[in-house]
Amino acid sequence: MTAAMALLPMRYLRTDAPVAMTANEALHAADAGNEERRTIDEAIEFLRDKLSSGPLPVREVEEHARALGLSKRTLVRARKTLQVRAVKNDFGSGWSLALPEECQLSQECHVK
Repeated sequence: MTAAMALLPMRYLRTDAPVAMTANEALHAADAGNEERRTIDEAIEFLRDKLSSGPLPVREVEEHARALGLSKRTLVRARKTLQVRAVKNDFGSGWSLALPEECQLSQECHVK
């Protein structure tokens, strides 16, 4: 019986288990992960640009993101990464999104 080689980041792991996918499937899975990362990076850049001048209503930000093809889930991940805050404007009004104060002051947001 020959051992199958499973590709891991920066090294190989020798196992006796058969490989459960083709090389094309493995490459496609890696590309899908890269595509997801690029999409989140786009959403992060979108939030930085959109909120750089101050808080904006959640609805406005979400509608603009949707128009750009960003899913709500991707926007939530980007908000979490940038530590975007949801703030209540006034009693009876809706919520707004705002960048953390250090991002507004220095125009440099550090991704968490």
